[in-house]
Amino acid sequence: MLLKVKVTYNLYEFRTKAGLTTKQLAALSGVSKSMINYAENNVKNLSVETLCKLAVALDVKPELLYNYKAYS
Repeated sequence: MLLKVKVTYNLYEFRTKAGLTTKQLAALSGVSKSMINYAENNVKNLSVETLCKLAVALDVKPELLYNYKAYS
C-alpha cells in the first residue's frame, strides 16, 4: 500500500497578518517571490529549508506554516 500526503500551506495568512507583500517577504527570507506564490496557492511543496527561512522571516515556528493529510 502506498501512503500519500497532501500538504497545504498557511503562508498567506501569516504573511498578510504581518502586513507584508510577497516581494517584501521574498527580500526578508531569501526565497523567491514566485516560490512564495506557488506555496500560497498550493502549487508546489516547499523544502524544509525554505519553510524554515520563511518561518524565520515571519517570526513564527515552521510547523505553523503548514498542514498535512495522509491517505492511501
